[in-house]
Amino acid sequence: MTYRFAMRVALLAAVVAGTLTTVPRQIAQQRICNDPARIDLAFIIDRSDSIGLLGQTYNAQIDGVIAALRDPSVIPRDGSVAVAVATFAGDTCLAVPLTEIASTDTADAVISQVERLRCMPDSPVAAQCPTCPFGDTSYTSAILNTNNHLNQNRRQGARRVLLISSDGSPDDPDLAQRTAVQARNAATTLQIPFDLSFIIVGLDTESQQFQAAKATLDQIAQPQPADALPGATLAIDAGPCNAPGASGLDADCARQAIEFAELTRSVIRSDVTPLLLVVDSEADTTPGAPVTNQSLSLRQAIELANCNNGSTRIIFTDSLRGQTITLSQPLPPIMAQEVIIDACPEGDVTSLVTIDGGQIEQEADGVLIQSSRSAVRCLRVINFKRAGVAVESGSRNTPSVFNLVEQNVFEDNEVAGALVLDPKGSDGDQAASVNVGNTISRNTISGSATLIDLGGDGPTANDENDDDQGPNRLLNFPGELLVTASDEDDTVTISGEAAPSARVEIFAATATSIDSESDRLVIGGVSFLAEAQADSEGVFSISGVSQSPTGVYTATVTDREGNTSELLFETEDTSPAQPVAAITASIDFGEVALGTTSEPFRS
Repeated sequence: MTYRFAMRVALLAAVVAGTLTTVPRQIAQQRICNDPARIDLAFIIDRSDSIGLLGQTYNAQIDGVIAALRDPSVIPRDGSVAVAVATFAGDTCLAVPLTEIASTDTADAVISQVERLRCMPDSPVAAQCPTCPFGDTSYTSAILNTNNHLNQNRRQGARRVLLISSDGSPDDPDLAQRTAVQARNAATTLQIPFDLSFIIVGLDTESQQFQAAKATLDQIAQPQPADALPGATLAIDAGPCNAPGASGLDADCARQAIEFAELTRSVIRSDVTPLLLVVDSEADTTPGAPVTNQSLSLRQAIELANCNNGSTRIIFTDSLRGQTITLSQPLPPIMAQEVIIDACPEGDVTSLVTIDGGQIEQEADGVLIQSSRSAVRCLRVINFKRAGVAVESGSRNTPSVFNLVEQNVFEDNEVAGALVLDPKGSDGDQAASVNVGNTISRNTISGSATLIDLGGDGPTANDENDDDQGPNRLLNFPGELLVTASDEDDTVTISGEAAPSARVEIFAATATSIDSESDRLVIGGVSFLAEAQADSEGVFSISGVSQSPTGVYTATVTDREGNTSELLFETEDTSPAQPVAAITASIDFGEVALGTTSEPFRS
C-alpha cells in the first residue's frame, strides 16, 4: 500500500468510525457560508548543528516544503495562501519572501527557490542563505525575524501561521517562549489570528529524547494549550533517512517529505470545523432551499458541505437503503475539499441508495467533483446523460486531485461510469496532467459508452513507456493478462505486468459483444473480483480469483500517486483474457490466441 493511499484509508477509517461532529440542525438552517480562509504561512526550517547529526533530516525538511507546494490540495493556487520560507540556526535567513500563491506558475517559481536550499556536495558557499546545517539553535531569532517579516507584508484579513520544523533542541527555550507569547499578543491586538506550531523531525517518537523535545515545544506553541491545532506540536517519526550517512534518495526520505506536506495541510485547514450530515429524505429539494428540522436532502447536504468549506461527511439513514432519489436537475458540484459522500459507513453494500438522473434533460453527472480529497462511496448512480461520477476542474490553477470513487454501482450513464477530465487550455485542448491522483476502485459499471474514461474521448490505448500526459497521467492499464484455470476448484490465477509497485484490480466482464467493424471484443459491463499488488518490477500474480460469468477478464492499474487507469480493452497490442483451460476453441484477440498456452506478456 502506498503512503498516499494509506492516508486515504485513514481518512475513510475516520469516516467509518464516526469521529466527525454532527452539525446541529439549527446551525445548518443559518446557511452562513465560510469562504476559504486567507493564510500567511511561514515555513521555518532548522539548519543547526544538531540537525546535521541526523542524516538527511535537513534535506527532508526542504523536500517536505517542496512537496507541500507541489500539492494543490495542500497549498491551493487560488491566492488564499501566501508562503514565506526561512531557515535558521543561531541566526535566521529569509530565503523566500511572503509570496501569494495565485497560480501554478507562482508555485513553481517558489519551488525553484526552495530547491536551492538543499544541502549538496556542490552547494555554493556564497548562497543567499546557508544551505547546510551549522551553528546554534535560536528559536527566538526564528520567531522574531519571521514574524516581523509577516508583519511588514501582512495581507488584510489573513490568519498568520508560523510552522517551525526542528528536532526540538533550542538553546533558548525560555526566551523563545516569551517571544512567542509577545508575537501572539501583538497579533491579537491587530486582530490577526495567530498560530505557532511545530513539526518535530529526526527523532524516534518512542524515545525519551522525543518526549523531552515535545515537552519543550508544547510550552512554546501558540495558542495554548498545545494539545490540538491551531498551535500544536506535531511529529514525523524517524527512519533510515535520519541515520548518519543516509542517502537523500532513500525511500524513507520521500515518505517523510510526503508526511511533512500532510501535516502542513492539517495546519492550514485546522480552522475548518468538521461536519457530519445525515441525509434522511429521498426528496430532491430545489437549489438553495432552507434546511428544516424535519428533513435533509442530498442536495442540501452538498450545499452545506460547500458552505462549510469542506471537511464534511455525508451519510444516509437506514430508511433510505434500497430507495431512489430521483433528481429533477443536476446536483451542485462538490466544490470544497474533503467532502465524503458515504452510503455504506458500516461496510454494508448489499442495499444501496440510488440516484436517478433519468428526468434531467441536459447533460449531467450523478456527482461532479470539482475539488480535492473528496470521495463518493457505495452509491448506485443511474441514467445520467454524462457520467455516474465525474472529476473535473475549471482551470489548471484549481485542480481536482486525490479524490476517491469507490464501491459504487454505475448503470446506464451515457458517456461513462467514471470520468476524469483535465481543464481545457486556451486552444480548447485539455491541459496536460492537471487532475491527477484520482482513484477509481472496486466499482460495478455497465451500460456506458466507456466504463472508465480518462479524457472524455472514449477508450485510450496504452502508449509506449507510459509517458503521455492527461487526466490521471493517462496511466497504462496492464498490457496483457494471463488467466489460468485451477485444476482443483472453480477459481483462476491471473498474472501480468503493470506499473512498478502498483495495485491491480481484476474485474469480471459481465457483458461482452463483438464490434461489427473492427471484429474486436467490446466489454459492456464489469464487476470487481480481486486485487493484486505488483512488485518493484511491475510483475503481479493472484490466485483463487472467482470465475467471470462470461469467461472474460479485464483490469485497472492504480499507481503510487493514486492514478487509476482505464480498463484493459482490446487493441492491436492489448487483449482482455480468458482461462486457457476453459476455452474449447481458439479465440483471436489481436496478437495472442487465448486458446493457447502462451507465455505471460513481457514489455
